[in-house]
Amino acid sequence: MKNEKKILLEKLKELMEKEKYYLTPSITVQDVAEKVNVQPRYISQVINEILAQNFIDFVNSYRIEEQKKCL
Repeated sequence: MKNEKKILLEKLKELMEKEKYYLTPSITVQDVAEKVNVQPRYISQVINEILAQNFIDFVNSYRIEEQKKCL
């Protein structure tokens, strides 16, 4: 089970880093869930358990890093 969660987290990071999905203006956990074919609740749970963040904080961390690069 723990390995599944790590695999999902890697998929989420890949989606954010390679596809820059965090740039989607009104991104929701539902949007991401459809992309990775997982229940939204499970995505929230994995982010919370492993990163100690909620979904919005997870997405915003990528947005902040992107803005830092622009400055």
